Amino acid sequence: MSHFRTQEAGSTTARAFTLIDKSSGSPITSGTVNLYIKNISGSNSGKWWRDSDQTWQVSETANAMTHQADGHWTRALAASPWSNGDVTLEYAKESGDLHVPVSRLLQIEFTPSADSSRGAAIGASALDNVATTLLDF
Repeated sequence: MSHFRTQEAGSTTARAFTLIDKSSGSPITSGTVNLYIKNISGSNSGKWWRDSDQTWQVSETANAMTHQADGHWTRALAASPWSNGDVTLEYAKESGDLHVPVSRLLQIEFTPSADSSRGAAIGASALDNVATTLLDF
């Protein structure tokens, strides 16, 4: 399964994936599951993120995940691999290739960290202009 979403540039939010066994349909609850982050565009295009030393590598690089419950696996990031404007493929794999493939395509966008509500502010003069424009209709 693959889907697209936006990711905040500079974020270190933990990553999460749910893995199921492709032969039985049961959740994968043990073994080794790894997170992979590959940049598709930008200055690190074609490289994989290695979280242990926060560097981009030329070959596929595994970042170990931790099982939480019922096939749900997570990885806390030591630093952010996300750069504004980049497109990144993020996926998880079970080391024995027993899983149904799962991935996300991420569009990295800047969001001011000072605006924790993720809201857009508008100044009073801009608001007056909007009100005047609406009255003209």
